[in-house]
Amino acid sequence: MFLRRNAIPVVKGTKDIFTPEIELIDHINRTADEKYRQYGYKKIETPIMEYTDLFARSIGTYTDIVQKEMFTFSDRKDRSITLRPEGTAGVVRAYLENNFSFNPGITKVHYNGPMFRAERPQKGRLREFHQFGCEAIGSMNVLLDVEIIELHINLLHKLKLKDFTLLINSVGDKNCRKEYTALLDKFLRKNKSKLCENCRSRADTNPLRVFDCKNPTCQEIYNDAPLLTDHLCDECAGHFEKLQSWLKLKTIPFSINKKLVRGFDYYTKTVFEIQSTLLGAQNALLGGGRYDYLIELLGGKPTPAVGTAVGIERLMIALKEQNIPFKPDHKAQVYICTAGNFDEKIVIRLMDHVREHGYIPFYSYEAKSLKAQLKEADKLNCSFSLILGEEEMKKDQIVLRSLEKGSQENIDLNDFKKNISDYLKVKN
Repeated sequence: MFLRRNAIPVVKGTKDIFTPEIELIDHINRTADEKYRQYGYKKIETPIMEYTDLFARSIGTYTDIVQKEMFTFSDRKDRSITLRPEGTAGVVRAYLENNFSFNPGITKVHYNGPMFRAERPQKGRLREFHQFGCEAIGSMNVLLDVEIIELHINLLHKLKLKDFTLLINSVGDKNCRKEYTALLDKFLRKNKSKLCENCRSRADTNPLRVFDCKNPTCQEIYNDAPLLTDHLCDECAGHFEKLQSWLKLKTIPFSINKKLVRGFDYYTKTVFEIQSTLLGAQNALLGGGRYDYLIELLGGKPTPAVGTAVGIERLMIALKEQNIPFKPDHKAQVYICTAGNFDEKIVIRLMDHVREHGYIPFYSYEAKSLKAQLKEADKLNCSFSLILGEEEMKKDQIVLRSLEKGSQENIDLNDFKKNISDYLKVKN
């Protein structure tokens, strides 16, 4: 990184985002918004900061996110505030605070925005990152689980991404976890001396989280561990069977990963991830699941729910790795050139007219030769130039030059204004 003397750098784990990357982000977000509307989800925006207790109670006190990764500070009244590390908790808080539970039917919302975690920066993982996602609140029906999975697979297809895999699992509920946790605890105590330091800590505070460990030695040990999917109660087992049946009926390919638990304590029954080999080690494009106790935990009445979140930075990496062609959806760019003596008022009025018709005008604002202006137009990838010269102005004409074809013609200025879309046609 090159910095001038005394310059202040960007904060570690954050980045500046420029065009054309922003245009790709906008394309992803527009595609997601369109898909969410098709499935009946309405947009919601929640603050990027909340009281810390919201995340400690929802995500789980002993999760890595709460213990190690949150950006937390005290405000002027010494209240603990945290920059949101994920989107679901804020949506549930808004659901309760604004009495969405009194709305008829299922509450279906989607969101988009920056999240913050103090992780080690690496490919696809930043300290300020961006997610979009959705939540469906108010039904235990497995069809909602299937709908959310299907929605996001259709979204990836719409973005023309091909290399991805759906993984599913069930993490049960409080009825079957109690007996299972005792079995897992016994297994972990037996193997505790062989586990990494992080897993030994998790074994005491949050046993299910040990399956998140990436240590190869620990993962080999867990190959012999009891798995929750094999100890589900009848209700959770039935829910998981229905999930698989519906996915098969909809011809959605999937694999069962019995070690998939996700990183949040609030999940119950269904959990899922969509992964891509295009991402390397951090291979999760999106993930989610059901959280039937979270609303009650945060002060509401018992209310089932399911949701998911998509990492925009990771999705962008996958799209770029697959070399999916993308061209911004905007109209032609037009460079207005001047030659000789001219009235600048005509230039400004012409620029206004070009903008009003949805095209993008450029102008040098500085005295430059016609050759220099055309060179700048080429660098800006303009499709056309409009040349205002003294002779043309006397005749109320303008020179329209196609920078793609290299051809040009003198046209009547008033006719150009009336039929601007015909003159500025360009193949997108």
